[in-house]
Amino acid sequence: MPEKQKEIKDPSHKVQKDVRLDVFVEDHEHNLYDLEMQVEDKQDLGWRIRYYISKCDQRYTLDKGKTYQDMKNLTIIFFCLFDPFKQWKIKYSLHWGEDFDHTIKLLTGVDVIIINAKGRPNGESKDLLGLVDLINDRPVHLNMTGHRRKSKS
Repeated sequence: MPEKQKEIKDPSHKVQKDVRLDVFVEDHEHNLYDLEMQVEDKQDLGWRIRYYISKCDQRYTLDKGKTYQDMKNLTIIFFCLFDPFKQWKIKYSLHWGEDFDHTIKLLTGVDVIIINAKGRPNGESKDLLGLVDLINDRPVHLNMTGHRRKSKS
């Protein structure tokens, strides 16, 4: 079950900044998902994502006696009401890769996805476009069991 407003506190480090995860989920394969909503562009999204990943790793991904390869995969998804890169894409998918040879990837088990609610459609799935409509408080049309339904926003 998703956990809403999940707080990660470290009592042994009282001066350290705590985080509150908007929605936190672990699936049946023990992959972790952190979903965050960002309404204001404070010009710190990359730093914020880095901190949230570190907090999730600290609390949930590696037990004593385990190897680094035993870490749980983490997907962190930020839903933004602004375009952090000013490219007007709806979905940004970010991974660790070599600057010049994009075929070289550093395996970290971390995926970062940013959904830009102000992006311009460019071949995205109907589901993703419906999600963007929902974020923007526009009517959403879903195809559920063959019937078209209109959500009530």
